[in-house]
Amino acid sequence: MSKRKLHIHQVDTFTDKAFQGCPASVIFGAEGMNDEELETVANEMAPTNVAYVYPSKKGDFTLRFFTNNGEEIKFCVSSALAALTCVSGQGLFGVKKGKSYPFKIEAGGNLYPFHVEMKAENTASITYDMKEITLETCNERLDQIALRLGLPTHLLDPNHAPLIEKSARHLYLPTPKLENLAEINLDAQFALPYLREKNLATISFISPETMESKHHAHARSWTPWLSQKEQSFLGAIPGGVAHFLNRCGWIKKEPKTLVLEQGDFLGRPGRANIHIQKNSAQVQTSAYHLCETLLEY
Repeated sequence: MSKRKLHIHQVDTFTDKAFQGCPASVIFGAEGMNDEELETVANEMAPTNVAYVYPSKKGDFTLRFFTNNGEEIKFCVSSALAALTCVSGQGLFGVKKGKSYPFKIEAGGNLYPFHVEMKAENTASITYDMKEITLETCNERLDQIALRLGLPTHLLDPNHAPLIEKSARHLYLPTPKLENLAEINLDAQFALPYLREKNLATISFISPETMESKHHAHARSWTPWLSQKEQSFLGAIPGGVAHFLNRCGWIKKEPKTLVLEQGDFLGRPGRANIHIQKNSAQVQTSAYHLCETLLEY
């Protein structure tokens, strides 16, 4: 009886170094697997999220995304970056290995544009756009939000309003200092009823203080719908964070390109460069191909 053969890649995203940033798994060879099998293998890949790669008739290739608990999700930026790094680094789907290349990823019937440039055999520079960023003021006081999240009120900055990214439903909460960020110990299960009530996808705490002096903001993020754990780098928020910083007056008119830090409190520092535009942003970051293995079963 023939065995199933899956080629599994491990990639660290939002970094150009091993064991930093956000880890993600990429799997080739899943054609013919049913949803139950996809969920089972994804669950085995914990603690990373998984992108399954398939051929595409509309784009350069198709991705299906699964969390590390086996739940399928519409899109995962980190897993998409990981897949792009694998495809570019190995010259798959007709791509010229190691070249600069514009991609269109098909996922959930939609096409997502990215641009990849291989900097070394195992390192990619990747750019993606975040469009239609609209922030609205949350209609609750910070002390009320802190109470609903089970957090001390002093961890949030009363001088700035909490903002919600309207379409993506990301909640951004102002945190004055890195020492306040360090104190945050969010119980995701406790916070989940508040997210349900407000129809929020994520919670991010943003501080203008940074680990590195030339950077502009540090973030800590949770997605309680999907995981009880903090995200080492949440790729869906950089554009919103940049506009949040602008609204708070935490950045000057120049520069228009900002650097966002995440993951340092988890020992996995990640970075992204964000170019602010009127109602959008362009994000540039890196990904590091860590290893490849063959799974036979």
